[in-house]
Amino acid sequence: MRAFAEQAVGRITTWSDVSWVRAESRVWRARGAEGGIWYVKVHQNERFHQREVAALRGWVAGLGAAAPRLVAADAELQAVVLTAVGGRSLHGATHPPEEQRLIFHRIGQLAAAIHASAPARPAGGMLPLGKLARHLDRARPHLASGDEEFIRTMAEKAAHLPGMDVVPTHGDFQPRNLRWDTAAGSLYVIDFERAEWGRLTVPMANHQRREAATPDWQGADGSLRRAVSAELWTAPIPVSRFRPSTGRWSSWWRWRCVRR
Repeated sequence: MRAFAEQAVGRITTWSDVSWVRAESRVWRARGAEGGIWYVKVHQNERFHQREVAALRGWVAGLGAAAPRLVAADAELQAVVLTAVGGRSLHGATHPPEEQRLIFHRIGQLAAAIHASAPARPAGGMLPLGKLARHLDRARPHLASGDEEFIRTMAEKAAHLPGMDVVPTHGDFQPRNLRWDTAAGSLYVIDFERAEWGRLTVPMANHQRREAATPDWQGADGSLRRAVSAELWTAPIPVSRFRPSTGRWSSWWRWRCVRR
């Protein structure tokens, strides 16, 4: 793997394992003889490799300095060499309340920028409701009286609605893949192996855990709208949605964006 990287960037003087603590993670930080820093990553499978390479060669370029650049890719090795981005990971990080609100504001801006990085495409078919029965079976022990009937009724009403337009989506937009530079007030995003074209929504589900742990980021009135990119969205619309797979309601599960 080091030889592959040196073919792309020249002689490497420092080679450090920076993988996540899980068996399938294989990432190294490489420092070159002239001081440059790159990351070398081996994907878990061909699909992840193809998704990340396609995104980096396509719409990710529209994010500018907020995302890494692809230096080299090898389909046989299922590996890539990427430029480094700034900041520190938001995974497990804590910040003062005012900075926390700013961070979530930047997250909203970056999510909107990802969605706007390429023109939207019409969605094919109807809404994907085929997994509803399976999710309800798993969630049934957690449902209150009348919940299942309500969910089925709403699904029936939505069955004939056309799908929303699809846009570029990160696929794993959560703190471990976001890096924050406190001094510059800049946010960066990494790891595009789950990137795909998806619905025109902003997936805030992964940030609910941080909301629960640090509720003060929302502001005194609990408003998410002010934290999530007021500049880029004219009307974020909260959608109350039941998550059948977990048996929980989520008021902020998805936000439909009405952009200027």
